[in-house]
Amino acid sequence: TLSGGILTAPTEYIGASGTGTLTQNATTSTNQATNIYVGYASGSSGTYSLSAGILTAPTEYIGNSGKGTFTQGAGTSQNQADNIYVGYASGSSGTYTQQGGTTTVGTALYVGYDTGSVGSYALSGIGRLTTPAEYIGYYGTGTFTQTGGTNIITTLGIGAATGGSGTFTQSGGSVTVTNAIAAPVGTSTLNIDGGTFTLTANSMAVTNFNIGNSSGSNVTYTQ
Repeated sequence: TLSGGILTAPTEYIGASGTGTLTQNATTSTNQATNIYVGYASGSSGTYSLSAGILTAPTEYIGNSGKGTFTQGAGTSQNQADNIYVGYASGSSGTYTQQGGTTTVGTALYVGYDTGSVGSYALSGIGRLTTPAEYIGYYGTGTFTQTGGTNIITTLGIGAATGGSGTFTQSGGSVTVTNAIAAPVGTSTLNIDGGTFTLTANSMAVTNFNIGNSSGSNVTYTQ
């Protein structure tokens, strides 16, 4: 439990081969690491709970080869990383739940990275996610569900690589894509059933595009 001060490590394993939990819950706390593995080896289980303070790491693996869970639950929390993998290697399972705070990605967010991986990201509440590239189902299977919050993306890729399967579902909050929704190589589904979706470029390519299909949907879509 990190409830104040600074934790600095080249590498952190939260659930290396067994079960591990790290809880960061104070605005005065800072965690700085080069690599963070939450659920490192096959059969391991890791949980990281960030409710306040700052987490900084160039690379985060939420479900490296095992099962990883990351929860970000408050407006005073900030996660800064160059790359975040949610479900990295084959056989891994990653879950990222953001209900508040700010997550800033320098390079790319991958949800379901490798073949045989499964990843899910849920954005809700007052959470804010900013990333140059957001890949949902890269080589693996990825789902992104947004019921609230703010999602600012330069390039969105759904089913971005061979064999990948991605589903992006929005029922609330706001999504802004400033470059393009990249052409899928795998299978891609974009469901917009609520909230505001803005595509400021003129390029969108998905396998399945569904807008306002649910009863009572209230959608604003701008391209």
